[in-house]
Amino acid sequence: MSARPFLLALLLAAAPAAAARPPSRQEAPPAVAPPDAPDARGPLRADVRVLVTTEGRFAAFGEPAACAAGHVVFHARLDGGGDAIAGTSGGAVTVVVETHQEIVARGKRGTIARLGTRPTVDDRFYVAFTTEFDAGGRAVLLARGFDGGNCALVADSTESFRDFGELAAIGGGGEVAFHATIDPPGHPDRVAGGRGSFEPEARRQGDSLDPPTRVTHDGRVKRLENGLFLDRGDALVTVARTTGAASEALDVEDGFGLADGGALAWRGAPRVGRWAVYVRTGGTPRIVATSDDTRVAFGVPAVDVRGRVAFSATRSDGDAELLVAPPGGRAEPQLAAGSGYVAIGDSVALDDGGGHVAFVGRRADGSQRLVLTGDARAPDGLVTLLATGDPVGARRIASLRLGARAFLRSDRLAVQLAFDDGVEAIALLHLTR
Repeated sequence: MSARPFLLALLLAAAPAAAARPPSRQEAPPAVAPPDAPDARGPLRADVRVLVTTEGRFAAFGEPAACAAGHVVFHARLDGGGDAIAGTSGGAVTVVVETHQEIVARGKRGTIARLGTRPTVDDRFYVAFTTEFDAGGRAVLLARGFDGGNCALVADSTESFRDFGELAAIGGGGEVAFHATIDPPGHPDRVAGGRGSFEPEARRQGDSLDPPTRVTHDGRVKRLENGLFLDRGDALVTVARTTGAASEALDVEDGFGLADGGALAWRGAPRVGRWAVYVRTGGTPRIVATSDDTRVAFGVPAVDVRGRVAFSATRSDGDAELLVAPPGGRAEPQLAAGSGYVAIGDSVALDDGGGHVAFVGRRADGSQRLVLTGDARAPDGLVTLLATGDPVGARRIASLRLGARAFLRSDRLAVQLAFDDGVEAIALLHLTR
């Protein structure tokens, strides 16, 4: 089930337009003074560099994910149908994998029918993603640079898993985390048979395939077991599971945070009608926040190497909060209710180096703002980097989206923009003063 590290052979070309050719190494961007340098003046601001738009073969973009080496990957819908995962390091944009492409991984073959919407990338340009095949199978895969047709296999549905979530997260050591539902006991494809296809085994007459009845967040229903798993290359770790020895929650949600070093944060239901945010930094998972009659839901958590966790909270009174839990502590509001935001985007981004948190907040009038916390030279530490209506070239921003792994480093983050003329873009923000 595990992936072995592979040598990265290809990097992005430093060309100005989208292309489907092997990339080459490009020069490092010029250094920018850290956010709190002694000679810096005024709050941070964002210089916007558009990396790619939907004026070519792409029709729409998902939220991008980045890494410290400067690579950015994202999911895209294609003109004419189908989808793809593409990447850039600031130059040419290259498609890593796309629908109708044949995949070979550990001797198995399959043709992609659909790709997960939340891929991630590490400094070697290994791209982790989930996929469904036209024969019905599913898998978590690791593309080696831009050789997307020949992947490393992390997990697939010819083993004990039935399906996977939208997110596959790769860490700095090559470990890959994923959410999965699990086949019930007696299912014929629980044991891999060394077959040459990702297609699951057919169900045999007389097999006992019904999942056990268990208590979930919504009460007692018949539902498959699910969990969060971490593949370390030499072992598969069960991080959280809804039954058995690793059970800390009645349900485990897709959408989670993975930091370099293996720290994980996720959402689960500790009891009926309640949600919680968990963090695990190597030992026993602990809860940093639990929903109640005031805080009714949580967004996808982000986590850093120290175990600091950031996430949004939805309140019953219609306001939104940004919560941050320090290493070893409980979550407290960094942006409290009453700050003027009625919603915060499902994903927030946590900066490993500078301690900033970035989020997209929506106000009562429908406008959106991309906000950065922790700027000592801004009122209350908050600075608005972008807002709907702001100009980017000849266009104006109509909406913004941010992924949980938006930061390349403290002075760079990747965002998805939609403009007033319907064009979408993946953009890189350079934070300067």
